[in-house]
Amino acid sequence: MSCTAWLHTNGPVFCQCSRLRTLSQIGTSGAVIVLGYVMRRLDSITTLQSFGIFLVVLGHSFTLRNTGGVQPIVAEWIYYFIYSFHMPLFVFISGFLFIHTNAGRKVIYSRFLSKKVKRLFVPYLIISTIAFVIKVILPQHAMRPIALSFSDYIRGLAFPQYNPIIFFWFLPTIFILLSIAPLIKIIIVRTNVLVSLGILPLLMALNIFDPVEFNLFGLRTAVATLVYFYTGCLAAHYFRGKLHSLGNCYLLIILFIALVLTTAFSVKLGQVIKLLPATIGIAFSISLARLIKNTNIFGPLHGYSYQIYLLSWFPQAFFQMLYRMGLIGYWIAACAMLFVGLYFPVMTARLVQEKFGKLRVAIGL
Repeated sequence: MSCTAWLHTNGPVFCQCSRLRTLSQIGTSGAVIVLGYVMRRLDSITTLQSFGIFLVVLGHSFTLRNTGGVQPIVAEWIYYFIYSFHMPLFVFISGFLFIHTNAGRKVIYSRFLSKKVKRLFVPYLIISTIAFVIKVILPQHAMRPIALSFSDYIRGLAFPQYNPIIFFWFLPTIFILLSIAPLIKIIIVRTNVLVSLGILPLLMALNIFDPVEFNLFGLRTAVATLVYFYTGCLAAHYFRGKLHSLGNCYLLIILFIALVLTTAFSVKLGQVIKLLPATIGIAFSISLARLIKNTNIFGPLHGYSYQIYLLSWFPQAFFQMLYRMGLIGYWIAACAMLFVGLYFPVMTARLVQEKFGKLRVAIGL
């Protein structure tokens, strides 16, 4: 099967199933039925991605700080709530999609890896460089000023925590996880469920104790988040057909309450308990996606999650600058950052698709 989705495709989600063969083999009506079934199976994942990127942009809209380093308490708790699970959710989705899109076929490692280098590191290099130049020119408006230094530039690329766009840590991290994904697939496919599940406690320990201190190209973060990627792989292989059972209103409410409570405790207790709200948050997100997949709530975002992630920093940084200059209030800035953070990248991506095809690779299209 060859399916497509965020980090796996260009543009809107689409799936071509190799089992369809040709229309002459199974008939036109049969092909439509099977293709419709496959597309419905991807609807929830597409909605999940759009919900996830909405959370990412919303979370970044509440990173505003005034000169005293404080923000409204409501915004602070929204920030904590979102950050308890939104990036583990995307790591989970990446693992799920890898297994889902490569089910029943051999992964040619060199070809697979070269595609990921182009898909992840070309935008990483280009956009990080542009952001570096902007921060060098306008250091007085940056929350994390950068000096005009070649060593600072290289350090920002090699160690994601120093990148001009701090949330770009995800790109090298997910590359490391995807580079070992074929090995994970072999383990899951060739062993039984007990062996596959037996690896989870080790990965949970790596997340809790965070033993790796060296974060070159996101290695430390990749080790810490491997548990979410692996769980996504497991879900795609063993439990894909059972995830529909999470689409229940009562379960959604229970998961939401549990998520709020565990997030509150994790703020107080630290890393040991952070695995719990992240896991509950992933289940909550899947439940919500199952319930709203037939609506158009996140329709305008479908197919552009990756471009929103790559480009949202620029318009959001502009309104953040206006807020720090005292030209607009907190809530106006936060709402504006949410709106432009979602729709500026979508409009930019559509413009590039229609008018500037040669720039597609720079924004992951």
